[in-house]
Amino acid sequence: MDENLVERKYVDAAVVAFAEKGFFGTTMNDIADAAGVSQPRISQVFDGKESAFLLAHAEARTVALDALRGAAAKPYDPARLGQAVLSLVQQNRPAMQIILHATSASVTPEIGIACREVIGSIVSILVDDCGATPAEARAFLAEGFLSIVLASTETFPHLDEHPGLGLLAQGMQELGSPEARNPGGRA
Repeated sequence: MDENLVERKYVDAAVVAFAEKGFFGTTMNDIADAAGVSQPRISQVFDGKESAFLLAHAEARTVALDALRGAAAKPYDPARLGQAVLSLVQQNRPAMQIILHATSASVTPEIGIACREVIGSIVSILVDDCGATPAEARAFLAEGFLSIVLASTETFPHLDEHPGLGLLAQGMQELGSPEARNPGGRA
């Protein structure tokens, strides 16, 4: 499917639907509901659920990589880059949720390819554009994905549910801010 032929509103609807329920939990009818059209119409737009997810993931990938590239500069500064990730979570939570959902759906070959593309691109930006060592890139990627998981799972308002959560969240309080939990007033 040529993503240039798919209207913006349909890709946006796919992002919303997949961010909410993930690849396995979303139906074509969910995407149609998000777009405000009939399920037969959405089936004319996308070549199937995998196609719709790949277009939503491509949108999320662009948003995420553009944000990281926008903060990329030498010397390597993980705090500056971490702030870019935090801003991304705050401003575009659905995109970050799509990135996370893609990791669990990567058993689907084409989604796995797209997922690995994101990871490889992040590492390339960190090493090539920011001057990070491969070890620093691995550490940043690990903490970045952890941060996104904690913000997406709304862990911070629930630190009292398990003693380990408080230990894990130490030093990451900014991700527990109201803006990170509810970016732009969206759920």
